[in-house]
Amino acid sequence: MTKETSTAKGLIREGALSLGGYYRFKDAFIASILFESKNFAIGFSYDINVSDLKLATSKDGGMEITIRYTAPSPFEYRRKGNSLL
Repeated sequence: MTKETSTAKGLIREGALSLGGYYRFKDAFIASILFESKNFAIGFSYDINVSDLKLATSKDGGMEITIRYTAPSPFEYRRKGNSLL
């Protein structure tokens, strides 16, 4: 998670950037990137076939775009008694 202070108004901007990869056993490798800020996230992933399906797809994988809204914001914490929620 990153936290930056704006020099213009003193506001705090929070967000997170995730880079990664996944392996779907005997099927595909998935490379991904995701950016999160406040309640929203946008991401991109690409499946690279390593199974026999690559013959049907001419060795091309598949592109996916993720758009997510989360409520409440995972970057905002409110106090309830002495604990953070």
